[in-house]
Amino acid sequence: MSSSIETVRICQECNKRFTARTTQTRFCCLKCNRRNYKKRVRQGKVEQSEKETVERRQVSKNKTSAGDTSAKNYLSVQDTCSLLTISRTTLWRLISDRKIKSVKLGRRIVISRSSIDKLFI
Repeated sequence: MSSSIETVRICQECNKRFTARTTQTRFCCLKCNRRNYKKRVRQGKVEQSEKETVERRQVSKNKTSAGDTSAKNYLSVQDTCSLLTISRTTLWRLISDRKIKSVKLGRRIVISRSSIDKLFI
C-alpha cells in the first residue's frame, strides 16, 4: 500500500540509506530483497539439517544403548557382524568352517558369546 509518506531508512541488506515510500519497506532495491530472501531460505535449510542431525544422534545413541551386545549370552547374525565388524559373508564362512559354533532356532541363527570369545583365544 503506497502512501505520500517518505521516510529515510537504512537497507537491512546493504546498509545504504534510501527513501522508503511505505512504512513496511525494509530494502532499498529488489536485488537486496532477493539476497535477503535467499539468505533466509539457506539459513532455514541449515537449521533443519542441524535439527535432523541432532535427532539422528539421539536415535543412534538409543540404538547403541538398547543394542548393547556385551550383556547378551547369545547373539544374532547381525549383532555378531557388528560386534566383530565383519560382513555377513565372512561370518557365514566362519560358521561353515566351524570356527564359530551356531545353533538354528526355527529360521533364526543364534551364536553363543562363548564361541566368539574362543575364536580369539
